[in-house]
Amino acid sequence: MELPSIQQLTYLVAYARTGNFTQAAQTANIAQSTLSAQIQKLEETVGARLIERTRKSSHLTPAGVLFAERAAEILGHLAETVALVQEQAAAPVDLHIGVLRTLGDVLMNRHVAHFSEKNHGLTLCIYDMEEEELLASLKNEHIDLASAYLLRREEFAGYEVVPFARDELICYAPNLRAADAGAVSRAELAKLPLIAYPSKYFIQDTVAGYFCAGGVTPTVCARLSTPYAMIRYAAAERACALLPHRLLAELGRTECAFPLDPPLSITAVLIYKKNAPKRRAIHTFVDYICGYWAAQVEEQQ
Repeated sequence: MELPSIQQLTYLVAYARTGNFTQAAQTANIAQSTLSAQIQKLEETVGARLIERTRKSSHLTPAGVLFAERAAEILGHLAETVALVQEQAAAPVDLHIGVLRTLGDVLMNRHVAHFSEKNHGLTLCIYDMEEEELLASLKNEHIDLASAYLLRREEFAGYEVVPFARDELICYAPNLRAADAGAVSRAELAKLPLIAYPSKYFIQDTVAGYFCAGGVTPTVCARLSTPYAMIRYAAAERACALLPHRLLAELGRTECAFPLDPPLSITAVLIYKKNAPKRRAIHTFVDYICGYWAAQVEEQQ
């Protein structure tokens, strides 16, 4: 009996998760025509129509729903088996980690050399990602783990969400206030030219909520997607930005950064699938990060 290829199963699962050929092809990083042709070959092998196609749309048939669910399970078990064998054989393991762009990848990059030195055979691969890309990559298993702020919880059924740090957002304003000016009130902050995050970002929802709670409206002068771009803009212009204190500290930029009154903080978390194939490697990394930041908090106290 002829059996489907792993690639064909992967393509069908990608279609099932996205609901259309274009997004499935983007997820699989192949041409749409290739994905469509391979799924048609899969249907020929199975002897059943898995996707109902019309001129304007497409959807899984009942047989397609069943087959895609089983295929996802098979691929998951296969990936888990490969990871288990690699661990037992002490084969090198790459752990792919996506870092939310607004969080700052420099905070994760600092751990790469130290972690790899202490955990031979486990290599960290760090990717700087915007929010939508991070979520899609995690769900499509292009990354094993995400380092992000606590995003919308409803999006993470079936995932472990592990808090590891509480980030205080502070006002970086090198050209607007004297270095010894002290805390900046919400009312004063609303009057300063503010570099905001793109409106679609979760962190911008948090910042907007901060101003709304005080009954004030910020004076937005620009919207930038990375903390590094915000820092450069604020250093060159008369503008301020709300950035994580630990990121500014890591970059040596706290001299002209001011705490907020009242304060604003946000939870940083690590997110991974509960039944992730590389869960032993993931747990090793999560334990390291949580231990590191717990020690940092202890030192500050």
